[in-house]
Amino acid sequence: MEVVRTLLDAPQHAVHADCLGGGALVEAARCGYIAVVRLLIDAPQHAAHADCLGGGALVEAARCGHIAVVRLLIDAPQHADHADSGDGMALLYAAKGGHIAIVRLLLDAPQHAAHADCKRGMALVEAARGGHTRVVRTLLDTPQHAAHADCKGGVALVHAAEGGHMEVVRTLLDAPKHAAHADCLGGMALVQAARGGYIEIVSLLLDAAHHAARADCKGGLALIDAARGGHIAIVRLLLNARQHAAHADCEDSMALVRAARGGYIEIVCLLLDAAHHAAHADCKGGVALIYAAKGGHIAIVRLLLNARQHAAHADCEDSMALVQVARDGLMDLVRLLQDAPQHAAHADCGDGLALLDAARGGHIAIVRLLLDDAQHAAHADCRGGWAIMQAAEGGHMEVVRTLLDAPQHAAHADCGDGMALVRAARGGHIEIIRLQPSATVADITIVADGATVADSATVAGSATVADSATVADSATTANNATVAGSATVADSATTANTATVADSATVADSATVASSATVAGSATVADSSTVAGSATVAGSATLADVISLPALVESWGFDQWLAHGAA
Repeated sequence: MEVVRTLLDAPQHAVHADCLGGGALVEAARCGYIAVVRLLIDAPQHAAHADCLGGGALVEAARCGHIAVVRLLIDAPQHADHADSGDGMALLYAAKGGHIAIVRLLLDAPQHAAHADCKRGMALVEAARGGHTRVVRTLLDTPQHAAHADCKGGVALVHAAEGGHMEVVRTLLDAPKHAAHADCLGGMALVQAARGGYIEIVSLLLDAAHHAARADCKGGLALIDAARGGHIAIVRLLLNARQHAAHADCEDSMALVRAARGGYIEIVCLLLDAAHHAAHADCKGGVALIYAAKGGHIAIVRLLLNARQHAAHADCEDSMALVQVARDGLMDLVRLLQDAPQHAAHADCGDGLALLDAARGGHIAIVRLLLDDAQHAAHADCRGGWAIMQAAEGGHMEVVRTLLDAPQHAAHADCGDGMALVRAARGGHIEIIRLQPSATVADITIVADGATVADSATVAGSATVADSATVADSATTANNATVAGSATVADSATTANTATVADSATVADSATVASSATVAGSATVADSSTVAGSATVAGSATLADVISLPALVESWGFDQWLAHGAA
């Protein structure tokens, strides 16, 4: 306040109260600073106009519920704002916020009073949406320009029903003039009430003395939405309406689909057992069954499969229900669908899609069940071995083993050009890599301890490649051999049995390290040299050219050879 006064009273270049077309006044009105508002409109020079910016200050004060500011603006001695400025925008916002005192002030203004039916009744619509019963009644009862309860085709009633505002609904239906119709806009008020579970409003609309809503309006949309929300009392009310009762099979039994998806078994029973126009359990090609299965609602699945008429087929949509439950690991539902007395689901459905999803999730019991099906057993190698690739990527060891050991149509470890191994390597699942004794790792990097296996190298048996070691080109590391540290096995070199290549040692070209031999330190075995038996090449020793270690050991003895090599 004092800052504003100082700016206005500055001896030179004082700010004008009406600057920016009255922007300061609008901001003060929005915040409810009545003393500032009074100071601005009473300034001795360049006073702000209360009606500036098309009544912006009044609208903001009304929207925020500042009644003292509203009164000051419409009572200003000069340039007073009009209560109906902006075609009643201030009234609309006051009604929306439920500010009953401001609504009455604007409607009762001695001059330029706001009209309750301004903007084709939008003030009434907003008041109804917010459930402001007193505002609604005030707008309907004003002596002049009263709002119509059925304005905009009944939108106010629809919004009141949507919000569950019972008293507002009743007020609009009982208006002495231009009362809203319960069946307005094709019954949308009933649909909204059913969707929200407001049973008292549903009953009121169905029982209206005039223009009652129809339970089957909009093709049964009220029933469908009630079923979706699990509102069983409303479902029952709509099915048993005295006139124009909703059909349980409306929209190809969509209400059943919604109830099955939500797991509302009592509603499912009501719809299937309806005396007239009962829903079909196999509606929409079995979608209700698929949704029930996906949600794990086993009682509803059983109910749909055993319906007296139009029972759902367990193999509907190429056994999609089985695929869904296999994906989620729902063993009891898998058995139920496979054991159906008629139209049982096929374990090999979708070219093995159920098996693939079960393998991806690591659901070993379901994988075995699908592979062992007496009829239509799934093939472990279906889709080019995709199931084992998925299991390998997820690190599901037992699933991988089961697929490899299937008695018929077993998966191949090298399917997809070794893609199962690639996926296992990507996830760092060393146990699965070791499970495949003849596996080849090519052009990939194993993210395990920083080790690298590249080109057409082979890592087999229980060999270990660890730390930052490298096995490159077409090198072979087999059985229990170990390549560790920053050691390198390159080209077509072979490391076999329990041999160890450690630290920063290098085995290159077509050299061979076999048995329990050790190459350690920064030693190098190059060209076509051979290190066999329990020999050790350590330190910075080099074994090169085409020298055969066994021949040297035989002629020199190992100690002499090592001394020669070290020199």
